[in-house]
Amino acid sequence: MAVSQNISTSFVGKRAPDFSLDCTQQPTEPGWTTRLSDFLDRWLILIFYPQDFSLICPTELTALSDCVTDLAESNTSVLAVSADSIETHERWIATPALKGGLGHIRFPLASDPGGTVAQKFGVYAIAQKVAHRGLFIIDPNSIVQYQSLHNLNVGRSASEIMRVLKALQMGGLCAENWTPGDSQIELLPAVKPGARVAQFRIIRQLGQGGMGAVYLAEDENLKRKVALKLLPPHMTRDPVAKTLFMNEALSAAALSHPNIVTIFDVTEQAGQIYLVFEYMDGKTLHDLIYSNALSAMQALEFARQICKGLEYAHSEGVIHRDLKSSNILSDSSGNVKIGDFGLAMSKNGASYIIDGALMGTLHYQSPESTRGDTTDARSDIFSLGVVLYELFCGKLPFTGEYDEAVVYSICNEQPDPGRLESEFCTQLREIIFKALEKEVDERYQSVDALSHDLDSLRDGELQRT
Repeated sequence: MAVSQNISTSFVGKRAPDFSLDCTQQPTEPGWTTRLSDFLDRWLILIFYPQDFSLICPTELTALSDCVTDLAESNTSVLAVSADSIETHERWIATPALKGGLGHIRFPLASDPGGTVAQKFGVYAIAQKVAHRGLFIIDPNSIVQYQSLHNLNVGRSASEIMRVLKALQMGGLCAENWTPGDSQIELLPAVKPGARVAQFRIIRQLGQGGMGAVYLAEDENLKRKVALKLLPPHMTRDPVAKTLFMNEALSAAALSHPNIVTIFDVTEQAGQIYLVFEYMDGKTLHDLIYSNALSAMQALEFARQICKGLEYAHSEGVIHRDLKSSNILSDSSGNVKIGDFGLAMSKNGASYIIDGALMGTLHYQSPESTRGDTTDARSDIFSLGVVLYELFCGKLPFTGEYDEAVVYSICNEQPDPGRLESEFCTQLREIIFKALEKEVDERYQSVDALSHDLDSLRDGELQRT
């Protein structure tokens, strides 16, 4: 990839700037608005390009579009951004390639009129009023892991982007001529369909987060499908990271409840630690929320189930500490279960802060967690309040363009009542806002109390008429 200059600000290792962009993918389908928060727990390749109907842009975008299936298997989304309008995007997509158009595209194009978002990322060419060819690879925790800026007149190689992404996901160094088949760099071996880890045959990757990759696998001894979570080797060497991962097994394996994902086994083999737990055949709560797939009554039923699972964990002395919508899984029968106890603890203690960074997903953290103060079960209740707000409002209650702004919002601002005020009964709003109280002593003191109030809601009175 030809690099012409450095981006004016280095974002690597920092949270990506928030954005809100109108998108389209097919002229015959309605557009939508996408935000950075939509990509939590997924990798994102964020591409800025100069202009529709240009000579070079179609080549690089269509080449990357051909990689979408492979990207989906590695839990990665693509978003391409230019200053063109949605109408221009749609016309470009509808125009055949032989006539200078883009034709079919398998990821969305976003409109950034005026270059507002491009300026946030430091890639706006003011004189030309277009974006430079900026490339950002953002991890599932919204942290920028790679960035580069290219000459306006030079295209990008899709294979090069894939090479860098693969190296980042494996947690290894990325030499200039490295390819996934090279063995001289110490990386987590590519776990592909058909590969075997102990008695488990890999079927496909389900997702990847800060604490490891998760795969659907077949237990060939017990003839059942399971979810397999592998900790990357570079984290295995980190005693803190290793302890966090082992805590997930030790804490969750002791729990047995219909609304908690069951842990089957945890083991270490040849330096590789892996966790085996039950496979849930549905979507995450996050996916259900942002695809508008839930009715109000389904949302209330899921809320009640989440409360029951968390209430049981607390009764067993286990505090989750990373509760969020993407850690709550559904099955085909309409049930939800809490998973990913990677930061769980069995007693009160300080928040995990490693190398100055808060462990856990920032948008769901309680005020005391963001300060590094002592936390207890009531911190989980705040996170539960965030999930409930997200469940009924379709958005996060606390946002900001950078981490400090999010922390300020969590600690000082009241969420916008939004749909809680316009669509739902007053009692539901009161329940959620009580869970989101800034002061620990003003919050619900137990999930049992919150669950009791939810159960008192009559189904027919949930929504305003």
